[in-house]
Amino acid sequence: DLGRRTRHNRRGPRPSSAGAATWAAERATTGAAHGPVRLGCNDRAMRYELDPERSTVDIHASSSVHPIHTKARVSGWFEATFEGDGGIDGSAPLGGYIEFDLSRMRSGNPLVDRESERRLQVRRYPTVSGELTALSASAEPDAFAASGELTFHGVTREIRGMLRIERSRGELTLSGSTTIDVTDFDVQPPSLLVIKVHKEVRVELAAIARPAEQVQD
Repeated sequence: DLGRRTRHNRRGPRPSSAGAATWAAERATTGAAHGPVRLGCNDRAMRYELDPERSTVDIHASSSVHPIHTKARVSGWFEATFEGDGGIDGSAPLGGYIEFDLSRMRSGNPLVDRESERRLQVRRYPTVSGELTALSASAEPDAFAASGELTFHGVTREIRGMLRIERSRGELTLSGSTTIDVTDFDVQPPSLLVIKVHKEVRVELAAIARPAEQVQD
């Protein structure tokens, strides 16, 4: 079982009450945790809210002529329980959710932007959201193989990528990336005269999250 659904509330999905498999046992026997970390609710978990002023998602596409880059601010949250050494407690559930507004993204090419908005049906589907469903630890203590669900253009698909989680001075730095095929989301890439946008798109997250009580204060 690679993961559990995360929790629904006004900021995103809600985790279930299921517990997680003990990660510490894997460390004792293998020297590193390579198994999945399940998601769910946890009374000891600490909730962090993404700072939209310092959190962005970058979209990198390619075309027959030149690269295409766009960027948008992202909001959301992340929950985890941390051990004394600052690492994530793999025996405890965790969760996460992000979203961003497609309508605010611009590539710098008005023709491509207009055609992209038409094909993406931005007025009907203005928001892209991602839900974290599982993490699997790697040999690097702060790096994880992440699994989740991406909802884009009204279609939800499972995705996989890498996520780095670093804790410093009470804040979390979240950085990750994945590559998607937009045709999996019922989107045909824009094609204008000699410019043909390719279907594979790289998505990169760079976010700073603060403890929720600080955000409320």
